[in-house]
Amino acid sequence: MGIAWSHGSATVSPLAAMLLDARFDVDGRVVRPFARAEWTRDQSLHDAVPAGEPEHIRALGGDFVALPFGSAEVPSDAGVDWAAVAGPANDPPHGRAADAEWDITELTAGSVTLALDLPVDDPFARLERTIRGIAGQAAIEFELRIHARRPHRAPLGLHPIFRMPEQGETLTLASRFASGRTYPGSVASGSALLIPGAEFAALDGVPGPAGPVDISRLPFAETTEEVVQLLEARSPVSLTWSSGYSATLEWDDEVLPSVLLWISDRHLQDAPWNGRYRGLGVEPIASAFDFPASTSTALNPLARAGSVTSVRLNPHEPLVLHHRVIIKGTT
Repeated sequence: MGIAWSHGSATVSPLAAMLLDARFDVDGRVVRPFARAEWTRDQSLHDAVPAGEPEHIRALGGDFVALPFGSAEVPSDAGVDWAAVAGPANDPPHGRAADAEWDITELTAGSVTLALDLPVDDPFARLERTIRGIAGQAAIEFELRIHARRPHRAPLGLHPIFRMPEQGETLTLASRFASGRTYPGSVASGSALLIPGAEFAALDGVPGPAGPVDISRLPFAETTEEVVQLLEARSPVSLTWSSGYSATLEWDDEVLPSVLLWISDRHLQDAPWNGRYRGLGVEPIASAFDFPASTSTALNPLARAGSVTSVRLNPHEPLVLHHRVIIKGTT
C-alpha cells in the first residue's frame, strides 16, 4: 500500500509493518535515503530467498517492527562473561512482530495504521503502528503502541536501515554518546575490521587490528559486516550523503538509550544476500546488542556496567515509542 503527502511518498507492507521504501522531495529533486534489499526490488530474485529465512528478510526494506528486539545467539567466542548469560535466540528473530502479517486498521492519503494481536502465550497482547508523512516537510514519523499482556521486562528497539553510498559517494555519520562497544565475538566469517569486545569513545577511533578505524565515514574499501553499540546515545543521529542531502533520526532516547549500528556492505555471501546487500542500520535500542531476550533481561556485561538493556512493561498502560526521519538538502 502507498501513502503520499506534500513532500514525499512511501510504500508499506503489512509484513512486519515494514516501510519498504520512501521517497522525499528535497530542493526540487527526489531522494531515497532508506535501504531496500535487492531481492525485494527485482521479482526475479524474490524466489531466491531460502525456505526457513525469517519472514521480515523476505520484505527487507527501510524500517520494521522488531519486538522483542534480538536476532542472534551470543557468539561462542564472546568470552565467559557473555557465555554466563547466553540463552536461546529469539524465535522467530526479532519476535513474532517481525514475522507476521499485520492488519490495516486505518488508511488515509498520508498515513497508515496497522495492528497485530498476539497469541495468548505471548507476553505482548497487541501492537499498533502508525506511519505518516509530515505535512509541509520532507519527513516521515512512526508511532508504535505496545500493549503488554502481563508485567515483564523485554528488550525493545527500532530498526531504521539507511542506504549505503553509491560509487563515488560518501556517507558521514554523527552521533552523541558516552561510550561504545564493538561486538563481543565474531559477527560473520571473515569479517575482521574491528577488534571484538573493545571499548571506544568516538566513531573515528574504533579499535581495529591495524589501528583505529573511522566508522563515521562510509563505505570502507573492504566488504563489511560489523555491529557496534553506542551507549547513552542521545537523539538525534545525523547522516549526510555527499550527493547533497542529510537524514536526521530522532527518537525517545530516555526509553531507548543506546544505538546499535549494523554496517552491512556486500560481506554476507549466503542466499539471499549473495554478496549484494548494502545497508546501514541505525537502531535505537534498550538491549544488549541483538542478543536473545533472556540475555538482555539478565545481568549481562553491559547491564553490570550501568547500561539499560531492557524495558519494564505494564499491562495497565501501553508504552508508546516515537521516531521520525527528517530529510534536508545540504547544497
